[in-house]
Amino acid sequence: AAMALQLQAQEYYVGGDISLLPKYEEAGVIYKDQGGNTVDDALAFFRQQGQNAMRVRLFVNPDKSDKAVCQNLEFVKALGKRIKDAGLKFMLDFHYSDTWADPGKQWTPADWLNLNDEALCNKIYEYTKDCLQQLKAAGAEPDMIQTGNEISYGMLWAKTDTNNNRCYTN
Repeated sequence: AAMALQLQAQEYYVGGDISLLPKYEEAGVIYKDQGGNTVDDALAFFRQQGQNAMRVRLFVNPDKSDKAVCQNLEFVKALGKRIKDAGLKFMLDFHYSDTWADPGKQWTPADWLNLNDEALCNKIYEYTKDCLQQLKAAGAEPDMIQTGNEISYGMLWAKTDTNNNRCYTN
């Protein structure tokens, strides 16, 4: 009896979070290569340097008091399409928050705070589904999805609950 062995090459992803790239471009930031030459197209340059994937964070209703928290769905659709059009993989990071999400801050979006657990689960499902449908329709379908950001201690905490009683990590 003969046995066939199929080997598959592993695909590795190299890249970074470019969630603020459009804001930097709007501010007139100039990128330069190692030789000091101006880089006209950052995504093409990243690809030429061997990067193949870009991560972008998505906030529910971005906190307007922080200029770096601007990645609403419209912003992400446009940047995601640029990433895909540049021939790169698009990694979408659902923060499920209105502001920065890290181990010490996993606040539930303000519009979702008064939902009970069942309604919150339904809201997360519907929000996620809607975002993905809109991204796909915009030519910005993610290749990879990161659920939450730095969620070691859970996510979607109620603003008044610092004991992490409302934790959804699945």
